[in-house]
Amino acid sequence: MWRPACSRGCMMTAHRWCILLGLLCMSEVTLSFRAASQSPSTIDGVPVNSSMEIVCTTSLPAPMGLSLYRRFHNNKPIAFLYIEKGVIKKLTLDKAFENRTEITPARVHLGSGFTLKLSLLGLDDTDLYYCQWSYWDKSIKSLESNG
Repeated sequence: MWRPACSRGCMMTAHRWCILLGLLCMSEVTLSFRAASQSPSTIDGVPVNSSMEIVCTTSLPAPMGLSLYRRFHNNKPIAFLYIEKGVIKKLTLDKAFENRTEITPARVHLGSGFTLKLSLLGLDDTDLYYCQWSYWDKSIKSLESNG
């Protein structure tokens, strides 16, 4: 019979921690005829050290960039991505997410979209996340995926 490597009265207890990750957004936010969306709208029960993906899309053409924010950490920016000479570039703005974020283009029918993958999630990553698109056009400026 297997026994833990400790004293006779010692018993090891395993705990499973789950992370609550909220993706705060309305299914679709409309700015006149323009829209931004984010999916999934919520994720819960994410195990520690696992990953999650957020897909951010906009129907507006030619965005300048996309930012991912944490709502309950003073709207702290996590990452900013932009396209330079046809190549997706990423700036990780929150050092806690350094080497834990991955960006890939998402297939969208109209406009632009990206999948943002956050890896090796821990309890400190529990938050509401949202996307914000940036534009050169001053009449638009930015477009968030939530209200």
